[in-house]
Amino acid sequence: MGRQVLTWIGAQAAASGRRYVRLATARDDRPLRAYYERAGYRHVGDPPHAKWPTSLYERAIESG
Repeated sequence: MGRQVLTWIGAQAAASGRRYVRLATARDDRPLRAYYERAGYRHVGDPPHAKWPTSLYERAIESG
C-alpha cells in the first residue's frame, strides 16, 4: 500500500506541474529511510537545527 500512496502523490505532484516530491522522515528510522531510498527518493540532508532528528528526501517527477 505504501508504494501506491507514493505513486499517487507523484501523480498529484505531476498534475500540479511540480518537478519534485519532497518528504521528511525521522533520521533514526533506518528501515523507513531505506524504504524511501528503494522507492527512488534521494537523501538531500539532515537539517542540524530541526526540532526533531530529521532526514530530508526528494524524488524527481517523471514527465510523460
